[in-house]
Amino acid sequence: MKKVLYFHHGGALGGAPLSLFYLLQAFPKDRFTTSVCCLQDGAVVDYFNEHGILTYADTRLSCFGHVNGGWFPLTNLKSIVRMFIALLRFPVSVWRTMRILGREKPDLVHINSSVLTPQAVACKLAGVPFVWHVREAAHPGYFGLRLTVLRWMFRHLPDRVICICKANADRLHVPQSKRRVINEIIDFGQFDRTLDGSALRRHFHIPDGKKVVLYCGGTSSIKGGHILPLALERLKTLYPNYVCIVSGHMTPPGLSPNRTAQILSNTQSPLAKAYYAFHKLEKEGFVLLTGFRTDIQNLLAASDCLVFPSTAAHFARPVIEAASMAKPVVASRFPELEEVVKDGKTGVLVPPDNAETLAIALANLLSDGQRMREMGECAYNETVSLFSAHARARETLAVYEEVLGVSLQESRAS
Repeated sequence: MKKVLYFHHGGALGGAPLSLFYLLQAFPKDRFTTSVCCLQDGAVVDYFNEHGILTYADTRLSCFGHVNGGWFPLTNLKSIVRMFIALLRFPVSVWRTMRILGREKPDLVHINSSVLTPQAVACKLAGVPFVWHVREAAHPGYFGLRLTVLRWMFRHLPDRVICICKANADRLHVPQSKRRVINEIIDFGQFDRTLDGSALRRHFHIPDGKKVVLYCGGTSSIKGGHILPLALERLKTLYPNYVCIVSGHMTPPGLSPNRTAQILSNTQSPLAKAYYAFHKLEKEGFVLLTGFRTDIQNLLAASDCLVFPSTAAHFARPVIEAASMAKPVVASRFPELEEVVKDGKTGVLVPPDNAETLAIALANLLSDGQRMREMGECAYNETVSLFSAHARARETLAVYEEVLGVSLQESRAS
């Protein structure tokens, strides 16, 4: 019986921990034991333990942000201080991780994010074989220094690298001998295309016949929160018979009311502009602000299409979740999204940071119900073959077998 230890960076139930959860649920239970160490306490620890997956938090560990979704730009004093604190904590985190490895004595470690660089260094120093999972697009940082260091790490430290898309592997220059591209996982029991969205539409008082666009990202700039309001404003003249459900935080979560008011007082900041633009559209009846929700499957069931106007390279879980429910998408054209959206077949890809083009694409799609249905069907058919849990579990176990040199699967034919 082999033992696999997983390291995960966050505490919130986002795409990365859910993909790990679906993976662990699909693994054969009699071939190896698993445990998960999180760097933050919170919903992930509770959720995993509730479902029988041994999970604990060690908040003394740290990671180092270097991805588009979170890094340390040298544009303000606070960010510079955070970067230096992360650098100071790096060797301490390596040492603490090595202590965990000594206590757990795993046969294999699976690191669930590219930001967990201290854990990767610790595994290498401790001589523990490990698989490094790349789920995020690496940010080059200033002068490309961070990306250069990260590429060196991925070339020399892990035994294998699992990437959720080819674009991420290419950006990090992961050697062909080490890289394995394995798609994300969708729970088709949860994201069921037969779900009825009529009750939610009635709950939101959406009139019959009105087309519904779903956006999951709040005011996040990386997800296009500052671009979408401009496109929706233009869409009012191109196709006014719509409403956009906006799910996600309108302001950074966890802030005090005073701090929130201070942020919003700077009306020229992208966050404040998006905040006030969304609220203006809500008053006009073109937007529904739901706040952060975990039932995206119900929101998708009530929607006709998904919009994902990301402004930086970003693999979007909502895009494949929409496809699993036969909903087409309008998304930004990045290599990561080109791998999961077939332009003109399963959705529409548009240039990033272009509100006018985004509005035109949405208007064209919303005005053609037959085209929307055909795209949704194509998206669903492709998603079933690419993102099923058991197929991805078999591929991941094959990577473990390469590293450990033993069979962990019940049957190659199963």
